Amino acid sequence: MDRETIINLPKKILKFVIAAKVINKTSKLVRRIYLFIPKFDKITGIDTDKLVQNHISK
Repeated sequence: MDRETIINLPKKILKFVIAAKVINKTSKLVRRIYLFIPKFDKITGIDTDKLVQNHISK
């Protein structure tokens, strides 16, 4: 390794660490936002094929 590569190596490592921290914080934020989105309950006891056919035939 030449001198310039050795000097620039800590800078590259620092950029990688900062990028990893940003990605980590962003993923945590997105997960929190996702958890606030209301989820639909599963529909039980309804014939979904018949329901689709009723809406298509209209």
